[in-house]
Amino acid sequence: MKRIKRIDILKAIYEEPKPIDFVIYGFEAGTVGILSGAGSVGKGYFSIHLGFAIADTTETTNFLGLCEKRGRVGLVTSEDGERVLIKRIHEIGQYIGSKTGFKREVFEAVNENFDVVSVQGMNPSIYSRTNDYSVKKRIKAWQEGLERFCTGRTLVIVDTFRRFFDGEENSSGDVSEALKIFESIAHRTGCAILLTHHTSKSGSIGERNDEQESARGSSAITANARYQISLAKMSKEQAKKLNVPEEKRGYYLQVDIPKVNYAAPIEKKWLQRLKGGVLEEINLNGTNKVGINPNYKGRDDEW
Repeated sequence: MKRIKRIDILKAIYEEPKPIDFVIYGFEAGTVGILSGAGSVGKGYFSIHLGFAIADTTETTNFLGLCEKRGRVGLVTSEDGERVLIKRIHEIGQYIGSKTGFKREVFEAVNENFDVVSVQGMNPSIYSRTNDYSVKKRIKAWQEGLERFCTGRTLVIVDTFRRFFDGEENSSGDVSEALKIFESIAHRTGCAILLTHHTSKSGSIGERNDEQESARGSSAITANARYQISLAKMSKEQAKKLNVPEEKRGYYLQVDIPKVNYAAPIEKKWLQRLKGGVLEEINLNGTNKVGINPNYKGRDDEW
């Protein structure tokens, strides 16, 4: 067991403390956070957008203005296969290129610092209650593999939390134990780990986007995480207030940070879905033209 270090009270009082090492706004390095949202709301695209921005060490891009630190990033997903990931990377790359003049150094930095990995069909898990030897061996291998993947990285996004542990999603015990393992890996490596997680039906649309409890399953998920980003589809009520036609409502989602322990809350942001599923920040103040951005020539595929 690692020796526990006592905090020097007098030193803490009289000396100016070091600033908190944030990876994105309010999300400290070496901790665990949650990216929650309903299925198909755009968590996959959001994750890759965020990964691109942090991996861009030229600091040309800054997704939603959230990036506080640049460096190596990893995305490991058990939900999406290689073809889907390549499509999303292509669409986001084309969008960023259209905004930056296709600067080669931006894409070279992202290519150098961003590793996207699919473990679809590989039965990943970092926790199980079972005493079965073969299962415990598999669990240990995934724990060690994830720790190696996190070592030397600024941020790792794990998609999805539910697919990375064997246990009951509604069990506070199982959820807490799984989160403890992620926390231990984050602490040892200094890497921020962002777990994607599906919201409950009641928290997936509309005004409940500002509630931590919109995340599905045990409340231990948000209680134990140090940070939470929430994505929610625009509700009918919100669309009416913002003069968005009903047929265009599905193109908009709201970003909220309902849980931020180490910084002040920030104003909610709106994102617009562009062709291909790319996300773009938009100021919906009643004067913006709604609908698909006419300047982006992406594919009108399923997102």
